[in-house]
Amino acid sequence: MFRPLFDRPSAGLPPIGVALRPIDPEGDLRSLHALDARAFAADPGYTPESVVHFGELSLFAHDSAPALGCVALVGGTPVGFICSCRWEEESVGYVDVLAVDPSNQRRGIATAMLRYVFAAYASTGLAEAQLSVASDNPRALALYESVGMTERFRYEIYERPLDAVAGTPAGGR
Repeated sequence: MFRPLFDRPSAGLPPIGVALRPIDPEGDLRSLHALDARAFAADPGYTPESVVHFGELSLFAHDSAPALGCVALVGGTPVGFICSCRWEEESVGYVDVLAVDPSNQRRGIATAMLRYVFAAYASTGLAEAQLSVASDNPRALALYESVGMTERFRYEIYERPLDAVAGTPAGGR
């Protein structure tokens, strides 16, 4: 999905009791890793990863832009975050990971974080915000559409286990 940033979006105000700030990669690494695990544990496709691997992929990758991401805090405790990438040549800010603790979902935290990062992207001269989302995730699709994102293209992937292929023995080649 994508959203042009030519209108210089405003961050707006987060929900009452929620504070937003940029990510501190070193200081936030462990708490964001734990929050990521809580946020995605119920997803059937989720595979736990080590804190080192999470950091390498989400905070310290070559295109990571922690200053363009954010952490949502309630009472000083992280309850949500967005990890961002900056793709300079395309003038794109990319939402790499968006996570909200299940106990704090449906409070407007994800919406506030998206508005915050879109404003951050625009303030650094980026022209567009992008992200990828599973087409079978209606809550996420509705969230992204509510902040002005639209579908650019769609990949449909159909899979079946190898043992379901006619003539292939279960567990064999």
